[in-house]
Amino acid sequence: MKTNFELRPIFLSREKTIKGHFLICFLALTIQRYLEFVLDCCGYPMPTNKIIDAIKNQKLSIIPEINTYIKTEESEDFKTILKVLGIKPIETIGKYEDIKFTI
Repeated sequence: MKTNFELRPIFLSREKTIKGHFLICFLALTIQRYLEFVLDCCGYPMPTNKIIDAIKNQKLSIIPEINTYIKTEESEDFKTILKVLGIKPIETIGKYEDIKFTI
């Protein structure tokens, strides 16, 4: 099976921590597959690596001294993901209060 997950050693010993780690990994896989499914159903098939890259490349910096944020420009793939999920993109520069509710 092809996958975009990377394996590396984890050093967890308590059962509660192991279960928490498993839950996070399972949720990540579920969200990834859901995005692939929704994009495909809406006529925008996108491989996993493009979805991951589109999301990873988004950056948002908060400048608390002037109550402002600045974000990177969205890639076309990221715009497609937002469109399919019905999420309105935020402005490139704006006041922090404008996005507090969305974060």
